[in-house]
Amino acid sequence: YNATGEVAEVSLEESIRLTEQGLATKTVGIHITPMLGNGVSYFSENGDVIVSDMMTIGPAKTPPVDKEDYRPIRESPYYHSRVTPFFSGLRLEDIELHQTGNMANPAGGDDWIIRRDANFRNWYNLIGINTPGLTSSLAIAKFVDAMMKED
Repeated sequence: YNATGEVAEVSLEESIRLTEQGLATKTVGIHITPMLGNGVSYFSENGDVIVSDMMTIGPAKTPPVDKEDYRPIRESPYYHSRVTPFFSGLRLEDIELHQTGNMANPAGGDDWIIRRDANFRNWYNLIGINTPGLTSSLAIAKFVDAMMKED
């Protein structure tokens, strides 16, 4: 994505150059994630997982002005145009904007730093785990568990 948040149709080499210059942002694009639960519980009375009729569409990563910049960058038509190619039943009036925030990334590096702390033996640092960190949370837990068992 370029500095205005639009898809930059460029070669991989050009994408890397633009990202290094701060003129483009790496992103996973826009995707749909089903929500769990009915607002009260994630499980039905018989223990089955409840999949809600609500979904989250995102992210739409755009560099913030500063760490206090929580303004909504995108409006509903932006998300609608990105999702309808693979989810054609979505109507513009179905979209409700509900959250915004800043994604913390380690300075000078990418995401996914998982390592034992050098100063505290029983402390494990999991830093910069953004998309798809939530999706990968169980695999990350298994990875850290294996690290703990190695010592």
